[in-house]
Amino acid sequence: MTMKKWTRDSLYATGMALAATLIALAAPAHAATTTVRFSAFTPSTHFYQRLILQPWAQDVERVTEGRVRIAFTAAPLGPMPRNFDMVSSGIADASGGTHGSIAGRFGITQITKTPMMADVDAEAVSVALWKTHEKYLAAAKEHGDTHLLALHTNGPAHIFSIAKPIRDVNDFAGMKFVVPSPAEMQLAKNLKAVAVRLPGSEINDAISKGVVDGAFGSNTGVQGWKAEQYLRHQLVFPGGLMYSTFFIVMNKSKWESIGAMDRNAIMGVSGLTFAKRAGRVFADEDKRAVEARPSGAVSVTVANEAMQKSVIDAMHFIDDEWLPQARAAGIDGEAALAYFKREAREYAGSKGGK
Repeated sequence: MTMKKWTRDSLYATGMALAATLIALAAPAHAATTTVRFSAFTPSTHFYQRLILQPWAQDVERVTEGRVRIAFTAAPLGPMPRNFDMVSSGIADASGGTHGSIAGRFGITQITKTPMMADVDAEAVSVALWKTHEKYLAAAKEHGDTHLLALHTNGPAHIFSIAKPIRDVNDFAGMKFVVPSPAEMQLAKNLKAVAVRLPGSEINDAISKGVVDGAFGSNTGVQGWKAEQYLRHQLVFPGGLMYSTFFIVMNKSKWESIGAMDRNAIMGVSGLTFAKRAGRVFADEDKRAVEARPSGAVSVTVANEAMQKSVIDAMHFIDDEWLPQARAAGIDGEAALAYFKREAREYAGSKGGK
């Protein structure tokens, strides 16, 4: 029998092959990709999808090294007011929307309906909202049927009118306004105006035909309605009247099917990080919406101190309704409101109010 002659090279090659085999045996099998079906609620061309959701989805895939992938549906699986329930029931793995579109369910989360009357924007308010939720509002468990990934706001609401500018609180009496949520409806009522809630598809028609006298809404909202040519006057409040809140949630079972390490990684690019990005995008888009208006298309009046005081007085329902709701949920509402406003102002100040 011929014995093999071992050389230094052959010993090295054999050792390397054995090491590779041992490494391969020790390595875990490649984890299968978890695909999260996200029910889209804006068109793929909308800035919300392009600048907020798509970058977040890319971050999720990056931080999980491809183990979790967000797949957006080509069309919504249902109307936006049903998005939360669709996620809760598992019709969709994840989705989002506005709290205000779901009547009577998210009263505590809509702390942003308090008047800011300070030099803040959507980024500052979004950051303050997430922090306040973590510190206080989560105790209400309003998103308890799902896993909450993110909260944020859009740009601030102002008051637009068609035929005449609003310079005095008495000007509101008898005017009819399109409003986005129950809070604005109550404010309009307290100002002796008439509030009308309409689906987005009907707002332009109502404004263009003069069915209403104006609208409570953000700059991006007015641009989206293509209503600048009809809404000729804008009453602006420092920091905006109030902000509408958005949520991003995932089905609980789907969330729990993801490994703990990847869940932690996903929250690292969600939560506060998502709030900053989404708020910054809305703040930027708010400015762009104003800049895109034809010169002179909308006359702007800044609310004076008397107007601000009158409107704040008309928003007493925040104290009358929100604070009792907070107390019933075991939340120190006064402390939560103070913390929320302080965090928004401090964040805005830290970035120069920009």
